[in-house]
Amino acid sequence: STQRRTITNVYIHPFYEPSTYRSDFAVVRFAPLSMKTNSSVSFICLPSIGEDLFAAGDHLIALGWGALFYGSTVKSNLLRQVTVHTI
Repeated sequence: STQRRTITNVYIHPFYEPSTYRSDFAVVRFAPLSMKTNSSVSFICLPSIGEDLFAAGDHLIALGWGALFYGSTVKSNLLRQVTVHTI
């Protein structure tokens, strides 16, 4: 179920390095009330500044279209998911 969104801001990590892909992530802000949730789309809550929600060893899920493995320049055409552990 395709949905079109209006993006109001893109916040790129301040230490992003395009040549190495270091800190290659961003937060995208959509226009208010522009998203409809369904079985494929849902919202996430971001913590307040200074709020620490995760403990060492917690399992977190990351999504993206980035490199398929460390050091690779090959990018995925599909949105991928990986579970990572906090340290």
